[in-house]
Amino acid sequence: MTIVAVRGNVIAADRMATVSGTALTVPKLFTVRDGSLVHIVSGEKYPIVIAISGDYGLGLMRARWFADPDTDHTDYPKAIDNHWARIVVATYDNVSAYEDYPAAINYLDEYVAFGSGMDYAMGAMRNGADAIEAVSVTCVFDTSCGNGVEFARLVPFPDSTILKAE
Repeated sequence: MTIVAVRGNVIAADRMATVSGTALTVPKLFTVRDGSLVHIVSGEKYPIVIAISGDYGLGLMRARWFADPDTDHTDYPKAIDNHWARIVVATYDNVSAYEDYPAAINYLDEYVAFGSGMDYAMGAMRNGADAIEAVSVTCVFDTSCGNGVEFARLVPFPDSTILKAE
């Protein structure tokens, strides 16, 4: 499971994934470079960050779908069996998510969180925490989140062609 939090120009996520009950450490925040998905360097500045929530493999496939400028809506990776995943796409002035369909759900809130630890993170941000603090707090209380916090600062970019048209 996961916690992804966005507040202001910061997106943060935990780094835990579980395989057969074993907690492992994985990257959950990525940026797009030349049509490819690239793991972010925590703390750096990026014009776009994609976060994975839910089934990690399916989330990676969906993030790659988003990053590839040659894909179209018919190529959207579908869930198999009980697998589920969301990708959160954050830019300086927008937060959106893709879930079961290749349609962006845009969020207009001052802060937002996704994943199993959403309630903890939203409560922390409601009480003044930034996105990084919200993820840290969540990792204390939600046993399916942890293994560190990674984050990125979002900066404006002039070329919005990287975003898929709806």
